[in-house]
Amino acid sequence: VCVCVCVCTASLLKHLKHANIVLLHDIIHTRETLTFVFEYVQTDLAQYMTQHPGGLHSHNVRIFMFQLLRALSYIHGRRILHRDLKPHNLLISYLGELKLADFGLARSKSIPAQNFSSEVVTLWYRPPDVLMGSIHYSTALDMWGAGCIFIEMLQGAPAFAGGSDELEQLQNIWTVLGVPSEDSWPGVSLLPNYRPGELTCRCPHFYSMANLLRLWQILNSLCHSWTVSSTLLKTLTVSLRTVLRDSYLLIRSWGYPT
Repeated sequence: VCVCVCVCTASLLKHLKHANIVLLHDIIHTRETLTFVFEYVQTDLAQYMTQHPGGLHSHNVRIFMFQLLRALSYIHGRRILHRDLKPHNLLISYLGELKLADFGLARSKSIPAQNFSSEVVTLWYRPPDVLMGSIHYSTALDMWGAGCIFIEMLQGAPAFAGGSDELEQLQNIWTVLGVPSEDSWPGVSLLPNYRPGELTCRCPHFYSMANLLRLWQILNSLCHSWTVSSTLLKTLTVSLRTVLRDSYLLIRSWGYPT
């Protein structure tokens, strides 16, 4: 691993103290190596879902989602983007505590946005604007990944799986959400890799009313009338503060995942 990446990661982690972020205990530096000593956490979300095939219990999804969003709210409040959200980077303790880990791609950000590399986030969890080459992104980058993980926990399979490159991954997304145009997404045609003519799938129009209704009905039935699902689909964006105040996540007695 590049020394610069290690130093950057260390500088970020040493200031992050939160129940839902993996704790860095120590850094051991020798002439040849730089070793990070983290708290021990038993498993990760990817392994947990493998042990519970077919989708997690809705109660557990709510607990994990709440903890993930709390962690994101904490780092975003400190102007840090994780930039690599995926189940393998979410550690799960035997008590059901979720801890955000692997800050190797994390970067401090300016508000509202800053130029970054588009080579971030594992392909299946990468948002469409970044897939199309955008280097102007903000907290929405992490929110897309959180949404993909939410769906994956519910259905027991990745939301947009199978893409081996950016174009194929975009096709997977457009098959579900539709292909954007300047009318539905102003400025999309200016993105470097916006090439709708190269798509091999027959995709619907971007966020057509029929698609919106179908997706909202699926989320509504899965989430017990989670109103944020409607907000997400209508506006394409939602703030962490709004989500964390939603009734879906406001439960007086959580209990532990089973």
